[in-house]
Amino acid sequence: MNPSTIRLGSNPVVIPVPSESYNIAEELSHGFDKSLESHEKERSPAELVLRFITYLSRQKATIAASSYPGTDQFLQELCNFYERSVLEEFDIHTHAGNVTDASQFGLELLRLHYTTYLNPQIPLKLKMTSLFRAASTENANIYAIFGGQGNTREYWQEIQQLYNAYEPLVKPLVVALDDHLSALACHPAAKNQFSHGLRVLDWLKNTKDSPSSEYLLSAPVSLPLIGLLQCMSLHALLAGLGISPREIPFVFKQIHGHSQGIVVAAVAASAASWEDWYQHSIQAITILYWIGVRSQQAFADAPPSPNQISEIAQRGQGEPSPMLSVSNTQRHILLQQINRVNDALPISKHIAVSLVNSDTGFVVSGPRRALIALSDIIQKDIPKESQHRVPFSKRRAVPSLTFLPVSLPFHSNILSSAVDAALEDLKDVRILRSQLRIPVNQTAGGFPWKDGSETNIVPDLVRLVTVLPVNWKDQSFDGATHVIDFGPGLGSGIGALAQRSLQGTGTRTISANVLTKKQSSALGSRLELFDRHNVFQGTDWSSSFGPEVIQTAAGMHIATRFSRLLGLPPFMIAGMTPTTAHIPLVAKAMQAGYHIELAGGAYHSPARLTEALEKLRPQMPKGRAVALNIIYINPRAIAWQIPLIQKLVAEGYPIDSITVGGGVPSLDVATQYITTLGLRYISFKPGSIAAIQSVLQIARANPSFPVVLQWTGGRGGGHHSFEDFHQPILDTYDEIRHCSNIILVAGSGFGFVDDVNPYLTGTWSQSRGKAAAMPFDGILFGSRVMTCLEANTATGSKSCIANSEGLKDNQWEGTLKGSCGGIISIKSEMGEAMHVVATRGAIFWAEMDSTIFGLSKDKQLPVLQARRSEITRRLNRDFQKVWFGHNAKTNSASDIRHMTYAEVLHRMISLMFLPVPRGWIDESYHTIFLDFFLRTEERHASPIIPEPAISALTRSDPVKAIQNLGCTHPAIYDSLLSTEDMHYFLQICRRPNQKPVPFVPVLDMNFESWFKKDSLWQSEDLAAVQDQDAQRTLILQGPVAVRSINKIDEPVKDVMNAINDGNLSLLLDTGKYGDPEKLKYEEFLAPFSVISDAEKCQSELRATEPSWKTAFLTHPVFFQDRGFVANPLSKILTPTHASIHKGEDAVAFGLYNDNGEFREHVTVERNGQQIAMHLWTYVSISDGPVPLSLLYEYHPEASYCPIWETTDDRAERIYTFYENIWLGKSLNGPKTPVDFMRPHEKSAVVEKSAVQAFIEATNYMGACAVPLDFSIVLAWGAISRALLQRPVQGDLLTLVHLSNKFEVQTAENSFQIGDRVTASAQIRKISLGNSGKLIEISCDLKRHETVIVTITSEFLIRGSCNSSDDRYLFSKSKRDSTQVAFSSSEEQSILISKPWIRWDYPTSSELDKSDLIFQVETTCQEQVQSTRGGVYVILQGQRQRRVGTVDYAGEVSVTNPVIEMLDRRGQPFHPHHPLENAIPLPCEELLILSSSNTEYSHASGDFNPIHTSPVFSNYVQLPGTISHGMKTSAQVRYAVTKWAAEGDERRICLYNVSFVGMVLPGDTLRISLQHVAMKNGLKVVQIDVSKQDSGEKVLSGETHIHQPRTAFFFAGQGSQQASMGMDLYERSPIARNLWDRCDAYFEDQFGFQLRKIVCENPTELVIQFGGPRGRQLRQNYMQMVYEIPEDGTIRLRRMFPEVSAETTAYRFRYPGGLLFATQFAQPALTVMEMASFQDAASRQVVPQNAVFAGHSLGEYAALAAVTDFVALEKLLYVVFCRGLTMQAAVERDDLNRSSYGMVAVDPYRVSSAFNDSGLQTAVTLVSRHAGFVEIVNFNVSSRQYICAGDLRALDCLQHVLDALSIKYTSDLDALETLIRQQSIAYKEVQASTLQLSRGRATVPLAGIDVPFHSSQLKPMIEPFRRILSTILDLRGAINPAQLVGRYVPNLTGTPFSLDPSYIKAILARTGSTHLRHILDHWESEWGSRIRRERALLSGIGQ
Repeated sequence: MNPSTIRLGSNPVVIPVPSESYNIAEELSHGFDKSLESHEKERSPAELVLRFITYLSRQKATIAASSYPGTDQFLQELCNFYERSVLEEFDIHTHAGNVTDASQFGLELLRLHYTTYLNPQIPLKLKMTSLFRAASTENANIYAIFGGQGNTREYWQEIQQLYNAYEPLVKPLVVALDDHLSALACHPAAKNQFSHGLRVLDWLKNTKDSPSSEYLLSAPVSLPLIGLLQCMSLHALLAGLGISPREIPFVFKQIHGHSQGIVVAAVAASAASWEDWYQHSIQAITILYWIGVRSQQAFADAPPSPNQISEIAQRGQGEPSPMLSVSNTQRHILLQQINRVNDALPISKHIAVSLVNSDTGFVVSGPRRALIALSDIIQKDIPKESQHRVPFSKRRAVPSLTFLPVSLPFHSNILSSAVDAALEDLKDVRILRSQLRIPVNQTAGGFPWKDGSETNIVPDLVRLVTVLPVNWKDQSFDGATHVIDFGPGLGSGIGALAQRSLQGTGTRTISANVLTKKQSSALGSRLELFDRHNVFQGTDWSSSFGPEVIQTAAGMHIATRFSRLLGLPPFMIAGMTPTTAHIPLVAKAMQAGYHIELAGGAYHSPARLTEALEKLRPQMPKGRAVALNIIYINPRAIAWQIPLIQKLVAEGYPIDSITVGGGVPSLDVATQYITTLGLRYISFKPGSIAAIQSVLQIARANPSFPVVLQWTGGRGGGHHSFEDFHQPILDTYDEIRHCSNIILVAGSGFGFVDDVNPYLTGTWSQSRGKAAAMPFDGILFGSRVMTCLEANTATGSKSCIANSEGLKDNQWEGTLKGSCGGIISIKSEMGEAMHVVATRGAIFWAEMDSTIFGLSKDKQLPVLQARRSEITRRLNRDFQKVWFGHNAKTNSASDIRHMTYAEVLHRMISLMFLPVPRGWIDESYHTIFLDFFLRTEERHASPIIPEPAISALTRSDPVKAIQNLGCTHPAIYDSLLSTEDMHYFLQICRRPNQKPVPFVPVLDMNFESWFKKDSLWQSEDLAAVQDQDAQRTLILQGPVAVRSINKIDEPVKDVMNAINDGNLSLLLDTGKYGDPEKLKYEEFLAPFSVISDAEKCQSELRATEPSWKTAFLTHPVFFQDRGFVANPLSKILTPTHASIHKGEDAVAFGLYNDNGEFREHVTVERNGQQIAMHLWTYVSISDGPVPLSLLYEYHPEASYCPIWETTDDRAERIYTFYENIWLGKSLNGPKTPVDFMRPHEKSAVVEKSAVQAFIEATNYMGACAVPLDFSIVLAWGAISRALLQRPVQGDLLTLVHLSNKFEVQTAENSFQIGDRVTASAQIRKISLGNSGKLIEISCDLKRHETVIVTITSEFLIRGSCNSSDDRYLFSKSKRDSTQVAFSSSEEQSILISKPWIRWDYPTSSELDKSDLIFQVETTCQEQVQSTRGGVYVILQGQRQRRVGTVDYAGEVSVTNPVIEMLDRRGQPFHPHHPLENAIPLPCEELLILSSSNTEYSHASGDFNPIHTSPVFSNYVQLPGTISHGMKTSAQVRYAVTKWAAEGDERRICLYNVSFVGMVLPGDTLRISLQHVAMKNGLKVVQIDVSKQDSGEKVLSGETHIHQPRTAFFFAGQGSQQASMGMDLYERSPIARNLWDRCDAYFEDQFGFQLRKIVCENPTELVIQFGGPRGRQLRQNYMQMVYEIPEDGTIRLRRMFPEVSAETTAYRFRYPGGLLFATQFAQPALTVMEMASFQDAASRQVVPQNAVFAGHSLGEYAALAAVTDFVALEKLLYVVFCRGLTMQAAVERDDLNRSSYGMVAVDPYRVSSAFNDSGLQTAVTLVSRHAGFVEIVNFNVSSRQYICAGDLRALDCLQHVLDALSIKYTSDLDALETLIRQQSIAYKEVQASTLQLSRGRATVPLAGIDVPFHSSQLKPMIEPFRRILSTILDLRGAINPAQLVGRYVPNLTGTPFSLDPSYIKAILARTGSTHLRHILDHWESEWGSRIRRERALLSGIGQ
C-alpha cells in the first residue's frame, strides 16, 4: 500500500491506496483538489472523503478500464476507508452532531452522506443501528408518537432543517405531497384561504419566498404542513435505516397521536409498502387539509380589543388565540372558573376543556374573548400573599397560562358544523381498521384501534381532531422501552409531555427531529436512533434507587444509596432538641448499629458542646462518626457552632457530617461549609419546594460531594412546615434524581414497618397516580424514639405520648386548628409552627398564640392587663412556667411589688432549686439567686460575710443562707421590694447567655419571651415542674408518627431492629429485591461513592463482590486513631499507574519506564486481618529505594469504615523512614525523649564538587566561590538530626519548611573551598499553633571556632497534635536589645524595686536617669518560663556598661513581668525605620523553576520525598511535588544580590524569607523588591515573590544590606545660609530637640536665641542687663575670659572687655547680618550639621562603618555628632568661644568690619597648565606686593584651594588670576610684573572697606572676615587651647573604636589610626609635646593600652 494524500488546506486526509491503483488515485486526488473552492478545503474529513467518493464515481465513466485497471478496487477501498477510518464505525449522525448544533455544515454533511449512499455507482450500504436491532429481536419496545397543533410557532423551520439534512431521502415524498397540496390549494371551496398557495418546494428552495408566520400558523396551512413534517420525519428515519414500511410492525409496538397527530399515526400504521406509504401520506395530508379548511370556515370569532391584547402580553401569556393552555391547576377548580365564564355566554360561545395532558395540565378551547375572560378570572383568583403558612390542602394554586399559536378552537363543539362538511370532502378517502397493522391509540378514550374490522376510521379521525377532547394522560405506554416523537416541537413537543409522564419508568423518550444532543434536555435526540453501538435507556427509578437485600460479613443488609453512604441500615434517628441531645440515647443508638444525629441546638456554648462530644466519644463504636444537627435559623448559635466544628474536625474529632435544619443556607454559605469543614457529607432539611430547589442548587454546585436531603413535610413532630408530605416530592423527584450526589431521606409519620416499606420501595407514588415508583434512600425517625428506654423524656411525658391516638396522613392538618388526635400545633419562640402533645400547657399556649401573641406588640399589653387574673391563674394551674408573684401567707398569686425580700428569695428557691442531691436546676440559676441575695444584703446593711463564703452556702443550702441573713437583718421579712430592686430582679432574670428562668415574673411587653423561652427541657425533668405534672409541659411529637407508639421504655435497639428486620422480611417476601436463597454477597457494604480518580487501577480491582482490595482502594475514608482520614490510595494513585497482582493477598502499583521495567510506587500486602502499604521513594542519601510502611487492619463487619490504620508505632516508623533517607541509617536512638536542648554537631569540609553541584542545581551566577545559600547544605546534617529527635513528636510526612534566615556574623561573610566547617544545631522552639506544631531550629556554622553564619529555620508539622505533646513544648527566644527610657526618677525607682533585677550599683543615682538597654533571653519549658539577661547603660563613646542582671522564673500561665514591661515601655535599640514611601527596586527577571527537584535534593541533602515523589506529595495532599523552599530562596537571593546589592553578595548581612505558598516545578515566578526601611545603617529590602500566572504569593521576606562605604562630611564656616536647617526643624523631632536645647542654652547663658538669628539674620542684637535676669547675664559675659601668655606670664583677658559692672546693655552688630558673624555662624553651623546627622541616625541611615570628616569648623560637629565625646552645651560654649576668639583676633573698624577674608581658588579655571605650584608662586608674589595672603586649605588637588589674607591682597589675587585666565604665562618675571602693576591700585585703599567679588577662578567665602588657618591667628592658638583644656575633660570620653578607620582629620587627610607611624606623622606636623611623650614611652606606657583598644575593636567587629 502506498499512501496517496489529499491535501486540503492545512489538514490533509491520508488515504491508503492499493499499489495497482496508485496512479489513478494520485491523478484523481489532484483533480479533485483543483475542483474545490478555497473555502471548501476547510471542511471536515468526512465531507471531504464523501465529496471525493462522488467525484471518483463521476470520473469513473470517463476513465478507460484498460488504462487504469484498479479504479473499481480503489473506489471500494475508498468506501471502506470512509466507514472504518472516517466514521470509525460510527454513524454519520454522530459526526454531524459534533458539528455546531443544527449548523448548516452538519446538515450539509448529512445530505452529502445520503446522496453518496443512494448513488448506485458507489458501493456503500446503510446499516442497522443498535436500537432498531434490539427492537427486531424484541429487546426493545418502541412506541411512536405524533404531536398536534399549538406547541410551536417554528414548525416550518423544523421542516426546513429536515429537508436540508435528508433531501436525498425525502425529496420524492415531498415532491408528491407538494404536487398534491398545490392542487388542493386551488380548490374552489378553499381558494380564498390560501393567498400564498401551498408551494412547499418553492418555499424550501427559496427561503426568502416563505410566507409570514401568521400565514403559516393559520389552521388550513398549518394542519397539512405539520402532517407533511411528520411524514418527512418518519420517512427519513425509515429510509436512512434502510427499512421498508412493511417492517414498521417489527419496529414499533404501538403508535400514538396527539390531536392532529392521530391522522399521521393512523396512516403510518396502515402502510405496508413504499407505494402504500406514499398513497397514505397523501391521504393524511388530504384529511388534515380539509379539516383545516372547513374548521376555519365554521369558526367565526370576534377579535379582542387592543387593550385586551396588551394586557395579555403584559402577563406574558402570548397572543390571544382560541386555545388557552392552563397548567399547575386542579381540574375541578378550572371547571368552576370555566363555568363562571360560560354563565355569561350563549351556549354556542361556551368554552370547554379540550385537552387533558396531565393531572394538572389542560387546554381550554373557545372564542378568544371568552378565553381572555377566563384568563382574567384565573388571574384574580391567584393569591397575592405568600402561602407557605397556609395548609397545603387549603392553598390556591398559581396556574401558568399560555395562549397557543393556533387559529382554531380544536376539540370543542364550536367546530361541530365543520365535521359534516369535512366528511363530505373526504367521502372518497378511506382508512379501514383492518389496514392498521399495529395498534393506534385514539385520543378520546385512550384505547387502541385494533379490532380488525372494515370500519372506516376517517370520520373518527375528523372528530378526534375537531370536536372530541383529548385525554392524553390516559394514554398507555405499557411495556415501552423507548418512545419516539416525530414532531412537531423538537424538544418542546409531545415528546416532552410523554417524557414527563413516563419519567422514572425506564422508558427513554427521543425527539426524532432534534439532530444533536442538548445537555440540558431530558429527551434523547436523533443521534440515539442512529447509534450503532449503544442503546440508550431511560432511568428506572425503581431499579436505580430502590433497595436491595444483600449478604455481608456482618449479616443481611438493606442496601440503598443511604446505607452505602453510611455503611449502616438505611434507618436513622433525626436530631431533636432535647431528645437526641442526651448522650446515653445517642450512644446506645450508635452501639445498636444505627445512624443518629446529635442535637446541637440543645447546647448553648462551645464548651458545653465540646464537653458533650468528649463524653460521647469513648462510647462510640470504633470507626463510627458523629453527625451533628444544627439550627440555621438560630444565627447566634451558628456563629460559634460552625467554627467549632471546623476546629474539631481539623483536630481529628470524628465528625463526618452536619444536618442543617431550620432553613437552607445560601449557596455561598453551604459551599463554604462543604469545602472548609472537612465533612464527608452534609444534610439539609428543606421545608418547601423552594427550599428543595435551594438544596438542588447546592448539590449541583458541588457535584462530587454527597448531599442528604431530609424531607419531613408538615406532619413531622416539633417544628414543621405547612407542606403536604407527598406532593413536593412528586413535583421534584426527577430533579432530585438528576443530582447523582443527592441522597433522599423520608422522615415524619413513620413508626410501623408497613408505613416504611412503600417509601423504601417507592410504591407510594404509584398509589398517587404516578407511573413510576419513587423510592427514598433512607427513612428518618424522630418522634418514634422519644419513648425509648434510653430517651431522657420523663416517664410522665412518655405516658402522655403513648396515650395520644394520632392521625392518618390526610388528617394531620387538623392540628393547626386545635387539639386533634392528641396533638396540637403551636407557634414556637422562633415564630415557627411546632407539633406537640396536646397537654394542658400546650392548649394554653395555643390559646395565647391566638388571643395574645397574634396581636401587635402595642395591643398586647392592654389585653394582658385586662386578663391579668385569668392568665396568672392559668399559669399556676396549667403551665410549666408558673407566675412568680406569690403570697406565702395566703398561698395565693400576688405581684412581685407586694413581696418582701425574703419572699422573693424563697420563691426563687422553690422554683429553681431542687432537693439534694440535685440542687440548682442550672448553675446560672444559682448565679441569679446569689446576685439578688447580695443585693438584698447590701440593701439592708453592709455585708459581714465574705462573698466566697456566701456563694458556697447559697449553692449548697440556700434556705439556711436566708435564715442567716434574716438573723442579722430581720428587716428582709418585712421590707417590700423597692421599685429599683424590682427592676434589678427583672434585669438579672433576662440577662443574655444564661438559662432563661422557669417562671413568668411580670406581664409586660416581653411577656411572650417570658412565656415561651426555653420551654422544651421540662418534659425531660418533671422534678423541676410544679406538681411534677407532665400535662403542664411541652412534649414534641408528630401527629402521624404517634400512632405507632403504644408502649414506653422499649430499648432503642429493639425499636430500630424491629423496623429494620421487618423491612428485610417484606423485601424478601416480594422476591423483587433479593432471592433469600441466592442473595448477592458483598464482604462489606460497598460505599456510595468512589473518591479515587485512578480509574485504570480501580477498574482492575473493583469486583462484583467487594473484598479487602476493593475496601482498601475504594472506601472513601479510613479510621485512624480516634478520627478519620481520606483513603490514601485515592490521593496517591493516578490514571497512569499500572497495577500488578501478586496473588490474592498483594498488589503493587507503579509505572513502567522506557525499558519496560516496572518500578513499584505502592505495594499493598495482606496477612490475615493485617494490611501493610509500602510507599517507595527512590531519591535518598543512599540512592536506593527506601520504603515507608503504613499498617492497617481489615474489618469487613464494619461497612461504615472497614479499614483501620494501626497507629501504635506509626510515628516511629515514619521517623525511621526519614532517618534512612536523610542520614542513610536509623539512629536507633532511645524511644523515650532525650534532652533535645543539647546541640547537634556535624563537621564537613567545603568541597568543590559539592559546591559545584549546588551551583548547578540553583543556577548560581555570582562572584563568590561559595554562595551564602550553600550554608544550608553545611547545616542540613545537624538540622535534620535536631528534627529527628523524638520529642518533636509529630507526623514528619506533613513537615513543611516555613521560613529560613541567614545571619552573617562576621565581616568575612563567605566560606572558601577547603574550609572545615562545624554546624551546631539546636531546637529553639516547639509550640502548638492552629495549623499544627511549629519547630524552630538555630544552627551556627563555625570556622576555627568563629561563628560565620547563623541559620534559623522554622518548620511546621501540619495537622493536629496529641495533648501529650504538651510535655515537650519548649521555646528559647532571644529578644532584640530593647531600650527603656525614663521620664522621671519615680519611674526609675519603681524599676529599681523590681525583685527580678539584681543591680550592680546600690542606688538609682548611679544610673543618672540614663536610658537602660535590656538584653534578655526567655525560656519556656514544662509550664515554666524564665527570663534572664543583662541591663546596660550607654556611656560616652557609645560604650555599654552592665549595671544589672535580670533573673525571673514563673509559670507559663502567669504574665511574664519582664516581657510585659519591655513590651509596654521599651523600643528596639536599633528599630526598623520605615521609609515614608517605599522605593521599588528594578528587578527585571522572571524566575523559571526547573522541571525536577531531584538535582537539588542531591545537592542539598534534603531528600524529603514530598519534593521528588508524586506518591508522597499526593499522600500528604499537596498539589504536586513541591519545590524545596530553600531552592527557591537561593534563586531569589541571587536576584536580590544582583538588583538590590549591586551584585556584591558580601553586602548582604541578613536574608530572611518565609515560604507562604507552594511552588511547583516549572512555575514561573515574578520577584518584587522594595526598599522599605533602614535599620542601623542597613538597607532593609522587602521581598515578595508570586506566581506569574495566578499572582499567588509564594515567598515573602526581607534582607538587610550594607550600604556602599559611606562618608559623612561636615562643612566649615562660609556655608551658612539664612533659615538653614529650619525645614528639618519643622519635620524632625530629633532636629527640633537639638535646636531647642541650643536655644535654651544660649537664652539662659547669653540672652539670645540662636535659631532667631538663623531665621532672621539681624544686623544687630541688643542684650539688656536690667533686672535680676539681666544682671546674671551681664555676669556671664564678664566671666568669659581667655588666657594669653604675655611677658612670660599668663594673663587673663575678657572676651567682652566692653562689658563692665555698670554696663546696661550690650550690642552685637555686623553689617552682613549676625549669622555671618563668626561667633554666631560657628555655633549655628555646628547645630545645623549635628541636627542633620542625628536625624539621619534616628532614621537608621547611618552605617556603622561610615567614614566621617569635618572641614575646618565642621570637625567639631563631626566629632560631636558621631562620637558624642562632649555634651551639647559644652560644645556650644566651645564653638561660641572659638568664634569670639577668632572674631577678636583681628582689628575692626567702627562698623565692626575687619580687613581680612577668604576666597576659594580653582587653578584649573585659570589654565590647565596652572597647577598648585603655580598658585603657590602667585600667592607668594601677591603677598610680597599687595599684602598678607596664604593658602590655608588644600581641598582638592589642582581644583580647589582656600586662600586667607588681607582683603586687598585677595582682591589683587582675583584680578591677577582673571588676567592669567585671559592670557596665561608661566614666566615668573612677567607674572611678578603683572602683580606689581595690579597692587599699585591698593596703596591708598582701606582694607575693611573692600567688597570682594567673584572672579573667573575665585569665589569669596561670604561672611568670613577672619583669616582662619593662617599664620595671622597663631597668637590665638594658645589662648584657645587653654579654653579647650579648661572646658573639656576628655578622660574616658573618647572611644577609639569610633575613630579608628572612620575619622579623617583635617590635619592628615587619612583615616585615624593608633599605629605609631600615624602618631609620628601628626607629631611631624604639630610638634605636640604630648604626642612626643607618648612616642617616647610607647612600649612602657602606651603599647599595652593600644593593644587593648585593638582587641576591643576586634571584638566589636565580630
